[in-house]
Amino acid sequence: MTQSEQPLNIKQAAEFLDVSEITLKRYARENLIPSIKKGKDLLFEIKAVENYKQIADRLNGNIH
Repeated sequence: MTQSEQPLNIKQAAEFLDVSEITLKRYARENLIPSIKKGKDLLFEIKAVENYKQIADRLNGNIH
């Protein structure tokens, strides 16, 4: 697995999405963003986080 394929931890993913860790946990619980539970940690695939951000930006009118 290369560095770019390494999953993001909850802090990294929350910072990328500009949401709190609590909000991101809710998104994962509600299956809005797929997550991987490793022990007590939640991990997020980079592609899944990027896809969610793209969709959220479109819904909020932030088309890039």
